[in-house]
Amino acid sequence: MPRSTPPPPFPKRKSGPSVSDYPPPAQLFQASSFQPRSSPPPRPRGSQTSASENRASQPGRRPVSVTRAQSPISSQAQNSDTEPPEAEERHEAPPPPVQPTLSEDQMEVLNALLSQPNRELTCLVLSPTLELGTMWFGHDKSALTRRITKVFTNKFDEPFYSLSVVPWDRKERFFVEFAKSHTWHPSLTGVVQEMFEKICQLRMKGMVSTCRTSRKRPTWIVNDLWKIMIKHWDTAAAKAKSKKASAARNSDRNGLGPHKHNSGQISYLQIEQEMVEELGRPVTIGEVFIKTHTKKDGSFVDRKAQKVAETYQNNKQVKLTDLGNENSETSDGTSHAPQLSIEKDNELFLQSTFTDKRGRHYGIGSLESTLVNGKRKYSVSCSSSFFDLQKQLDSAHRMIEKQAALNAKQEKKLAKAQKELKKFSKVDKFLSATDPRYAAFMDSNDDDDDDDDADEEDDEEDDGEGDVEGDGEGDGEGYGEGYEEGDEQSDEEGDEEDD
Repeated sequence: MPRSTPPPPFPKRKSGPSVSDYPPPAQLFQASSFQPRSSPPPRPRGSQTSASENRASQPGRRPVSVTRAQSPISSQAQNSDTEPPEAEERHEAPPPPVQPTLSEDQMEVLNALLSQPNRELTCLVLSPTLELGTMWFGHDKSALTRRITKVFTNKFDEPFYSLSVVPWDRKERFFVEFAKSHTWHPSLTGVVQEMFEKICQLRMKGMVSTCRTSRKRPTWIVNDLWKIMIKHWDTAAAKAKSKKASAARNSDRNGLGPHKHNSGQISYLQIEQEMVEELGRPVTIGEVFIKTHTKKDGSFVDRKAQKVAETYQNNKQVKLTDLGNENSETSDGTSHAPQLSIEKDNELFLQSTFTDKRGRHYGIGSLESTLVNGKRKYSVSCSSSFFDLQKQLDSAHRMIEKQAALNAKQEKKLAKAQKELKKFSKVDKFLSATDPRYAAFMDSNDDDDDDDDADEEDDEEDDGEGDVEGDGEGDGEGYGEGYEEGDEQSDEEGDEEDD
């Protein structure tokens, strides 16, 4: 349940880690083939009983999620002076990596897929560091959501009212089917599986709910299954459950009315990415909140969103005023309007919004996954310089492809020329063995070629002598002077002998 009172302007809150510790970029895609890494024994997630038994049998397995602060009061208690240094270090420690929860046989199948050489040439590569040609959840313009939706709609052969009623072995087959057209470093399997299941849960719930409300059968549900699902929705228990959920959504929560947003099926990460591309700069969480919680006329979608926005703007104005008083004038005597860094602006918004009992912030959606220790962990894609670099890399990639095509064309021509050369070589051998006149002709031409080569070598030697004997002003002039002096000396010696 959300807090019954609005948040204070500046509560001191410190949240625990909430995202996975991804490996550094240097460890991703080190070679063209993926080498599977040994994984701990997975546990099937069929029921709560079997899950608890498997957790007990795997003492070395770390939990996926980390409990966060539940309220500003508990957060202030954590930040008190009585907290030991060891507790402070525990809060700052990075979260453990997410481990896959596939069964042993499905894990073997998955590792066999990921270890196939050159998979990145035929499959879409997933990478949280967003190297050129890769993709990651939240930075894909909903492409991965559409691909995952296609996986379970193609395998919708039972009345799956939600992902919770899908057998665990069927969920595993969904994920392995997804891996047939996507690839990633084996160390990311746990994270990819977690994101895959989260998207499956949201999309299946939303799509099936739409079908239940409209009572229009989609093409991915066969007629026999549709009749079974209609019969289930018409039961008294299903109607009561639906009515209860509808009343909860439309309840007047803390006097602020029902909560709404206008982002539709697009994730907040995707909305942020679109804003960054449109504005050409990083955007704050507050800017994303305003965009997703205001109507076209500028009014807010509900009273709770208006309350958060007003608190955020007031806190921001107070901070800017304080900065203006501290730095009213610079050293050169000119005044500048104070500005907040993106990190500080995000911190102010997180202090201004509501949190639920699990410490999740109201109004930021999937941006919650980018928070580490209560602060924003920016992805490289949230920088305008990244897009400039991306354009340069795309241009370089096109040039490389163009050069590769040119090289392939030249290699093809060279191979053709070599083939023709081998053909003429065979003809030469045949004529040399069968026609004496051809052999004599070739021998005479070889002699002429040798004479030509010898003449060229003599010319080169003469040129070299001219360089040495000349006065350095020119090869021909030096050679001529040396030759004339030699002729004069020979004539004088000849005259002496005659005398």
